[in-house]
Amino acid sequence: MGEKKGLYALLGVREYVVFNPLRDYLTPNLRAWRLESGEYLPLAGDRFQSTTLGVELVISDDRLRVFDPAEGVLLPTRRESEENARRAEERAAQAEERAVEAEDRAAHAEDRAVRAEDRAVQTQSAFDAERERRVQLEAEVEALRRQLRGEA
Repeated sequence: MGEKKGLYALLGVREYVVFNPLRDYLTPNLRAWRLESGEYLPLAGDRFQSTTLGVELVISDDRLRVFDPAEGVLLPTRRESEENARRAEERAAQAEERAVEAEDRAAHAEDRAVRAEDRAVQTQSAFDAERERRVQLEAEVEALRRQLRGEA
């Protein structure tokens, strides 16, 4: 609040923000100043609109958070980002698992279809063989009838 603040002003740092999450030495626990003509002028309020960053600094659940006014949302913290990434990885792994299961089901269905086709071919072959045998038997019956009638 003393030397550092003066040094930052000397260096031309346009905005100076201090946050005390424990509330043990600063009231209010978020304070901000903006550099004007080489001096920091205090800003009032419990939110700080940073013209340099284009965001607002706000206190939410006793934590300093960044609010994006253009999007109207609090930006995620590192922990939230990591949690979101973990959840996304879990969803991706589950989707991959479902895809593998679907591929397995498709492969099994294809195997069943091939077996059914093989059975159909075998059934058709058996049917064709039976039809051929019937034609032969009918020819034999007809030949025997002619013999019986004395036509042979």
